[in-house]
Amino acid sequence: MQNRKLRMPIVVAAGLLAPLAPAARAHACGGEATTMLAFGAAGLLAPSEIGVAISAAGPSADRLVIGWSWQVPIDAGKLVEYASRHRVVGGVDLLPSSGGVSWRGRLGYRYGRRHAFGGAGVGLAGGAVNLSPELGVKFMHDSESNPGGLDLSLHLLARAEIEPESGHLRGGTILLGWNFL
Repeated sequence: MQNRKLRMPIVVAAGLLAPLAPAARAHACGGEATTMLAFGAAGLLAPSEIGVAISAAGPSADRLVIGWSWQVPIDAGKLVEYASRHRVVGGVDLLPSSGGVSWRGRLGYRYGRRHAFGGAGVGLAGGAVNLSPELGVKFMHDSESNPGGLDLSLHLLARAEIEPESGHLRGGTILLGWNFL
């Protein structure tokens, strides 16, 4: 039983550190293109958020969340001013617990400014669909290296999970993560 409890943290730690290995190897070789590729791969594969899922059922149902979230800027040419503020957001969350691991997904829209963002989406968890509005703040911006509209920063967000049929709150999620765009 004790061995099983130790396996999950080891697997999670290995998963978090594995994307960094190619970047370290590329840095040692001095290849700029290889380094860029390694950091890009790590950005796609490394978890971007960690937090807690709070259930309306009570504190015993609250769970750790490890999330992967990706944003794609909507660029409608000259039709939309400040197009890079509008994003399509997709994400997958891993929810480990003593009873096993579950997954959930989300697809939505996000409007972001320099220090705040908000959005709405549709989530799928355990075969149930939910509406998923969110609000967040960004901080610790890397304003020195901001090429091509990249917004390297950290964020804290709160997201609700609302049952579409009844409008009842199923729960919410609070996440701390990082932004690349």
